[in-house]
Amino acid sequence: MNSYVQIRACPNPNNFFDELIPENGLEVHGWRLFIRRISMPIPDTDGRIASVDTTWNWLYAESDYEEAHLVRFQQDKLPTFRQLIRALAGVRRTHLSGGVEFSMYFEEFVKDGICRNITPHHVNVGVGVLNVRAKDADGNVIFDAKEAEAERARQALQGIRQRIPS
Repeated sequence: MNSYVQIRACPNPNNFFDELIPENGLEVHGWRLFIRRISMPIPDTDGRIASVDTTWNWLYAESDYEEAHLVRFQQDKLPTFRQLIRALAGVRRTHLSGGVEFSMYFEEFVKDGICRNITPHHVNVGVGVLNVRAKDADGNVIFDAKEAEAERARQALQGIRQRIPS
């Protein structure tokens, strides 16, 4: 039996991963990453869905996983996936400009080719080298790069004030 968890995410900007993930995919730390180009229905001016021949890039990420352990997926595998996305964002920011957020994001369990949805949710993950924010499974912020930088600046200012005679 072949079973894995699949994450499908629509990046914004849509071409964010094009320069980072080769056409035949990328395998890193137990995750297989690749881009699929999908035609998306787009509403017309009257609000009706008009099928437009526009191709959207979706990030697909797969990691082998057993069905019996699905309740632990968010603790076992999701943190590594998030770190990979941050690392790719960092590489891209080094060479190009901009960050990434996902307008749509789905986690699915796939067993023998049959897909079952685990968690569909809308996620905006603004990722940048200088503005990284990490949260735990409960949504609590465990690291905020912007806040850490502000704290370092406050400490430096406090150190300067202590050295200046009154």
